[in-house]
Amino acid sequence: MIAQHNQTLDAANNFLSRNNLIHTEKIRELQDQVDQAVAEAYLLRVEARQVGGDIIKYRRSLDNTDLFLKAIANRGDVFSPVID
Repeated sequence: MIAQHNQTLDAANNFLSRNNLIHTEKIRELQDQVDQAVAEAYLLRVEARQVGGDIIKYRRSLDNTDLFLKAIANRGDVFSPVID
């Protein structure tokens, strides 16, 4: 009877060990995916900052264009020759 009990315990132990290995491997795979997601998120953050900088430059360019157009509207043709 003790031998049968020991066999049952061994079988249960082996099952739990295999389950543990399977779950450990799944955890490693998930950790790899998380690490990859973190790296990609970092790159996206860098790209977002670059885009933000480009947007600021674009808005400044638009502002300068607006100022230039207003200057043309207020002063006439800014490209006409200056007559002394």
